[in-house]
Amino acid sequence: MESSELNPGDKVKHPAFGSGVILKFIADNKVEVLFRNVERKLLHLEYTTLEKT
Repeated sequence: MESSELNPGDKVKHPAFGSGVILKFIADNKVEVLFRNVERKLLHLEYTTLEKT
């Protein structure tokens, strides 16, 4: 998914971490997500799959 399609506050789903909310962008290609079950994760958008929900 392109970073231009995502915004802070968007709800997303990750195949391993489950549901979460985007907290902020660290750079054009890195995003910090607060997941319900695993707390905060810093994800590199080129290497992860996020589905906007």
